[in-house]
Amino acid sequence: MVIIPKRAYLTKGCGISGTSELNAFDNALLAAKVGNSSLVKCTSILPPDVEIAHEMREVISGEILPSIYAKSCRYNEGDEEIEVIAGLGVAITDEMGLVAEIESEKDEVFDDVERRLKALLEEMASSRGLEIREMRLELSRCVVPPKKYGCALVVVALDV
Repeated sequence: MVIIPKRAYLTKGCGISGTSELNAFDNALLAAKVGNSSLVKCTSILPPDVEIAHEMREVISGEILPSIYAKSCRYNEGDEEIEVIAGLGVAITDEMGLVAEIESEKDEVFDDVERRLKALLEEMASSRGLEIREMRLELSRCVVPPKKYGCALVVVALDV
């Protein structure tokens, strides 16, 4: 059986927790409107004619949802807010769609994450001898209060 997604939903969320990184991730999933599904992580290739929607459809509780996602989770040990950033980029070519995932390094700023994400997509296309027709970058920025866990998340959920 060949499964080819016809639509992809690009969504993001930020989650904060005083309990654990797992709870911060769960809260980010809920904020991205995919928290009541079971995500199945896929690698980063899409069919060339996939429709990309920017609003997540309603998810059925317990639904198995193929997805490509980036998450950046961190505990803030300090006394001042910190920022965590996750990003996904989608490059559309005539032959396929390419997706790159990235998470911020400690103290990395938004523009640097965006620049690295673009470079990842350009190399993915170049390695395949492909020309990028269109590129979409989506980043999730999460401000984490002191002594809390935070998680930034970006998801491409696939409708199959």
